[in-house]
Amino acid sequence: MSKIAYNYIQIFAVVALLGYWATNAVATLLFGDTSSSVSIIYRGILLLLSLITIYICRRDLSRLSDNRFLMFYGIVLILYSIRMYIDVAIGPFVGIIPTDYFVKDVFYIIGSVFITSFALISCRNHLDMDKICQLIYWLGLVIILIIPYITELDVENMQESEERMEAGRGLGTLAIAKIGVIEVIVAIHLLLNQKQKYLYIPGLALAIWTALASGSRGGVIALVIALFYFLVVCYRKNIFILSSVIIGAYAFAVNIIPLLEWLSQYFPVIGQRMLATIVENDQSGREILREKAYELISQNPILGYSYRLSPSETGYTCHNGILDLLIAFGIPLGLLVTYFVYFRSMMLATRLMDRRECFFSSVAVLWVVIASISGSGITDSTFCFAICLLGAMYNKYEVKLVK
Repeated sequence: MSKIAYNYIQIFAVVALLGYWATNAVATLLFGDTSSSVSIIYRGILLLLSLITIYICRRDLSRLSDNRFLMFYGIVLILYSIRMYIDVAIGPFVGIIPTDYFVKDVFYIIGSVFITSFALISCRNHLDMDKICQLIYWLGLVIILIIPYITELDVENMQESEERMEAGRGLGTLAIAKIGVIEVIVAIHLLLNQKQKYLYIPGLALAIWTALASGSRGGVIALVIALFYFLVVCYRKNIFILSSVIIGAYAFAVNIIPLLEWLSQYFPVIGQRMLATIVENDQSGREILREKAYELISQNPILGYSYRLSPSETGYTCHNGILDLLIAFGIPLGLLVTYFVYFRSMMLATRLMDRRECFFSSVAVLWVVIASISGSGITDSTFCFAICLLGAMYNKYEVKLVK
């Protein structure tokens, strides 16, 4: 492979993760509120870049049988695409929702997320983790520095804020939380693996601030759990450190209310929302979506119901990645897919955690898997990126899954 093609693949991987947010951040900074055309143009360009990547690495894609983890994941994406086309033709929402809703779903989920995933799978043997993490860090830092200038939130008076951070199209609360969390994970990865560690401390601090300022609970909670799991796995043979981690976690759990009250003084939105979750079991209406999903799954247990939960424009998710699979595939196939996509990926991530160079790929997968319990899963570009990157590291270090 030529040097140009090699560098192109690294840049493509970073664009696949952060390109959408970077495009919207720069466009909003330069032009103010942007129209949907910016997102459409970006996704069209990403589709073109993905097809170019697949062409460059077409031989690797044809030899996918050497990585059964990614081969099965590719099959899952194909099955989900078939499910979508069946729903477009004879699904329960045909005639209920406008055709352009289906077109948007296909363009975004298949044309953007899934084909990009196949491109990442095809270039799995040529990904340079060091270069990718450095590019992610610096591009993520640029996005984080832009966000305060385009958000509707008064960042100078965070202590008085009652609103979550929003920064326009493509940079809503959940997106900003994801950006912050990704930057935290990649900064820690670079601190563990690079010599000039001082370069990554400012980015880590800004990333933590961004994740907390976003006001989104799910991503932050999932990150804390993923990092705790990483510490337990990595230091399981060191009794002193492992005991310290467990004692620290216990002390944190016991004092969770006072800690959240303290956090609320600086980040009142996320602090109060976390307190509401613990004290009042507040789930922001997700329990209603789950009840609807349970009902539809029980009524259609074998073949599933639809890739959508409801006919609304955003009604294609149950806000739970596992329920999304069960409602789309039915219980038998849905459980099989859940096992391989969720549990096998966690098993593989656990085995990779002993390697510092795999910190980003392993912790990122744990984070997206945990976060998907209250968010989206297989249709989310960040989720797919993490799974594909994990599979690439499995390929590189020849770590075999437990059969």
